[in-house]
Amino acid sequence: RRGLAMAAEAERLGSVWLARQAYALLALTGTPAIAAQVSAQCQADSDPWGAALAELLEGAGRLVVGEAPVEVLSNAAGDFRRLGAGVGEAWALACLALAEVRAGAPTARDAALCAEATARRAGVPGAQALAHLALGQEALQGHWLRRAAEHLRLARILGEDCGLGILRSRPPSPAPGSGSPAPGSGSSAPASGSPAPASG
Repeated sequence: RRGLAMAAEAERLGSVWLARQAYALLALTGTPAIAAQVSAQCQADSDPWGAALAELLEGAGRLVVGEAPVEVLSNAAGDFRRLGAGVGEAWALACLALAEVRAGAPTARDAALCAEATARRAGVPGAQALAHLALGQEALQGHWLRRAAEHLRLARILGEDCGLGILRSRPPSPAPGSGSPAPGSGSSAPASGSPAPASG
């Protein structure tokens, strides 16, 4: 409802760009197709900034409805990188890490480490929180409960600092000896260390 009001006000003021992005924000309410349409309109009008932002909102919206929009978010991250927009790239990489974890991609942990390093370097605590959330979820998938608890704790702290209420869930309680994966999990990943450097 707020997004529609913003779009209507932007249209009243004659700002097509703002109106489009206000409509794209509706993706976060569970209608990502709207942002996809906005991205296509921006591309047709040779507006790479508007297209990248709408693509990011589409990807975030698809995460909200339970999808794993790896391709959409990968494209958004690449678009922001080409534009030299470090903050936008940080958000796109963080959302991409969550999508890769959800998809069960073998590169999910590396993607999340890259996203965390990029967000930290760009000074974007919200994106850093999402990257730690992805690292926590990836660790849970491998039964690394102690590592998962630490990443989820950091996600919660960073999220609370910047108002991301979705990160207020309690982290799992590590069981005795849970620093290693559960028997039969097949995981041999080491405990989390320093983040990998972000890709250029």
